Amino acid sequence: MSKKVSYRAPLIGIIFSTLAFQTLATDIGKVDNWDVDGANGVLQVKGMLTESACRLAMQSAFQTVDLGTNSSSAFKFLGHKGTPIPFNIQLEDCLRSESRNHDQQGNITWSSDMPAVRIRFLAVSDNTDSKLIKVNGAEGIALELNDENFKKIKPGFFTRSKLLSMGSNKLTYYITPVRINSHFNAGSYQANIRFQLVYD
Repeated sequence: MSKKVSYRAPLIGIIFSTLAFQTLATDIGKVDNWDVDGANGVLQVKGMLTESACRLAMQSAFQTVDLGTNSSSAFKFLGHKGTPIPFNIQLEDCLRSESRNHDQQGNITWSSDMPAVRIRFLAVSDNTDSKLIKVNGAEGIALELNDENFKKIKPGFFTRSKLLSMGSNKLTYYITPVRINSHFNAGSYQANIRFQLVYD
């Protein structure tokens, strides 16, 4: 007797779902101006569900870093740098979790209740120095990426793991224009830099 009940339960659910759909379709059909141009529209909704220790804040996912206007007189010699401009990557809703990671230098980052994150920046490296980022537009300069301690970050390589606290975390980095050769061509410039977060 119990077997019959267990097999019938899903069938009842399907019947209810079908009836509900038919009712919804009937209600839509009752809208007087459904076929009238300019009276109806469609809302397309999209999103992504991920499994990670933190959530990347929307304002950090897409941002513009303005390096301002720099005079060529500030870059008199090769290697001269402009003013470092900070930008932040905000992580929200970080959960308690264990982290254990060895980086390429053999250093270990470990915690029993704090997640850890590594980041790498993906961009086209400059021909004169692979540790710098190539710009489009002006000639004679490239961009240098630094962490919060002003340690240089090479494009395409993951940084050392950083422990995160529960809740919100702000990761700070810097972009600095650097003179790279003797040929100097003034003008506006831009570069696209993507970044990837990996939680350990």
